[in-house]
Amino acid sequence: MDGVIEWAHFIQRDNGLKERVLRGTAKNRKELDMVIEVANKNLLKLFGVTLQATDYDMYTLDGKKASDIKQ
Repeated sequence: MDGVIEWAHFIQRDNGLKERVLRGTAKNRKELDMVIEVANKNLLKLFGVTLQATDYDMYTLDGKKASDIKQ
């Protein structure tokens, strides 16, 4: 494992449809925290909202569920 974190942000409607999908990568948790901090500053300034964490699933590159990986 190279430590790279893939992230995605989207709006999910009540019917399950995902809209406005944004994706990226971060080299490590510190860089991911910086991405979230910058996004939240701009969202708060422009719209009065911030990103919120939600439940998520993690998978290994071969498609297996990675439930034992520390966050």
